[in-house]
Amino acid sequence: MTKFGLTATARSCGWSRRRSGFGLLTSVIRADKMSASFFGGEVKYTKRYQLGQLLSQLTRHFLLMTATPHNGKETDFQLFLALLDGDRFEGRFRDGVHQVEVDDLMRRMVKERLLKFDGRPLFPERIAYTLPFKLTPVEARLYREVSDYVREEFNRAEELNNNKRAGTVGFALTILQRLERLASEVKRSGDTKWSELAAMLTHLLDLEGGQHIGEDPRPYGAGPIPPPTPSRSQKIVIFTEHRDTLNYLHDNIINRLLGRSEAVVVIHGGLGREDRQKAQERFLHDTEVQILLATDAASEGINLQRAHLMVNYDLPWNPNRIEQRFGRIHRIKQTEVCHLWNLVAEETREGDVYRTLLDKIEEARNALGGQVFEVLGKLQFEGKPLRDLLIEAIRYGEQPEVQARLNLAISDAIDRPHLESLMEEGALATEIMDAGRVASVREDMERAEARRLQPHYIDEFFREAFARLGGNMRERESRRYQITNVPAPIRDRDRIIGVGEPVLRRYERVAFEKDLISPPGKPLAAFVCPGHPLLDATLDLTLERHRDLLRRGAILVDERDPGTEPRILFYAEHAIQDASVLASGERRTISKRMLYVELDAEG
Repeated sequence: MTKFGLTATARSCGWSRRRSGFGLLTSVIRADKMSASFFGGEVKYTKRYQLGQLLSQLTRHFLLMTATPHNGKETDFQLFLALLDGDRFEGRFRDGVHQVEVDDLMRRMVKERLLKFDGRPLFPERIAYTLPFKLTPVEARLYREVSDYVREEFNRAEELNNNKRAGTVGFALTILQRLERLASEVKRSGDTKWSELAAMLTHLLDLEGGQHIGEDPRPYGAGPIPPPTPSRSQKIVIFTEHRDTLNYLHDNIINRLLGRSEAVVVIHGGLGREDRQKAQERFLHDTEVQILLATDAASEGINLQRAHLMVNYDLPWNPNRIEQRFGRIHRIKQTEVCHLWNLVAEETREGDVYRTLLDKIEEARNALGGQVFEVLGKLQFEGKPLRDLLIEAIRYGEQPEVQARLNLAISDAIDRPHLESLMEEGALATEIMDAGRVASVREDMERAEARRLQPHYIDEFFREAFARLGGNMRERESRRYQITNVPAPIRDRDRIIGVGEPVLRRYERVAFEKDLISPPGKPLAAFVCPGHPLLDATLDLTLERHRDLLRRGAILVDERDPGTEPRILFYAEHAIQDASVLASGERRTISKRMLYVELDAEG
């Protein structure tokens, strides 16, 4: 069997398959979270990974699509590659040090190198800042006690020569070192980290009364203010590591900063699929929503490009997840420069290591034009992941020689020649289309665009039907509209027929043309087209109320035709099928068009 994989910034929307004339399958799979991991001497497989194993055995061609194939662990990466070639990768290199050649299996496109047809960058610039904060006395005491406890447990595990227990202790460390999990005590004393975040949000959102928000407010100090001038129209995404931290921020932002519960939405692992989609849609299109709080449940596969500002309230111990989070706002059709703030605790051992790393990453970004974010997941420090470096910093960071060695390990990993080699290794697609090929592709796209249902027909139908159903919308910019109220019958109809994103109560903007979705400096618009739940619900309700008229037909008048003889106009469906037979028993349709036929009185 021939199998191949692809990693790219473009994502598929799920997996699909088709049956060829030889009875074999071609599978295209969105491979986000299709993972397996090696821990404690055994391999753990997710259900998505097991699905991939099953499909790989049934297909002749196997295409995996993901923007994040490498999570920073070489062993997990090789398990992922085993989906493509189990004989070659299954069971190999469990030490996690030996890296493998993937030239024949993988193709990766680097965001900063992708261009539009006119030669302009496809993605805007993205910039990350480090926002340090000092622990309060109570936080510092908690930090010392937790760190002492962890060091003692590591020493006990080593004395017992128990590697599995050491791994368990290391996992506990990633939990215990998050001081937010002790938020009940910290909140009573005044949380410095919250104060830093609140001072920054106040400035970015330009809210009134910001000087009264935390116990220890201080001037905004996170670097240059991103354009445009902060206003209530801006939206911000805040990522946390844990759900209890998310709940803590949710309560504080509402009660001590904004005063409006409808201004904040959340996404975490405990939400069902429908609730996640509703939160995402509200953040994108509801004018009342300003802040999205999220755990890493929202770090892959979710479009949050309505915002161009992001905060990492907690830093992940895998630097690749920084890129995953940043990618939620740094997407195709994003028109604003994207800004990310990373909050780092000063005077903590792992905080010092992480700040050194972030500073080095920023230096590399300036030197390499932003491309460094694409290879964060492949960074190794003395052959080990960042997590091991952070644990070592906590255990032995007070020793000057250890501090020097850790800093050297980071410097070597972020060394410019090393990063350039990683980028060249990742961007295996070095071929460039010539001008003639580019022109040909553009012509094909324009021809396909001309054949589809033209936007002005959808525009005219929707505005008329929506108004008849009690909807309220008005034009805010040329051919871009604000919907202040979606009538209950339309929202209820969506609950009956809806299978995708939910219909919202209001939309900041809607548009019927792709070019008007995200013009520079304007709010993101929902693209109302066939398949959008707002249009589908409106269409379904209109058909229910007026289907009898369709059965009776309609009289059409061509004002440009002076004749008086009536004619009949009807349409015919024209379809082309191949020899493939679907599971339903029907032949597969590969092309379908509607043809309109007109007959005069003579037939």
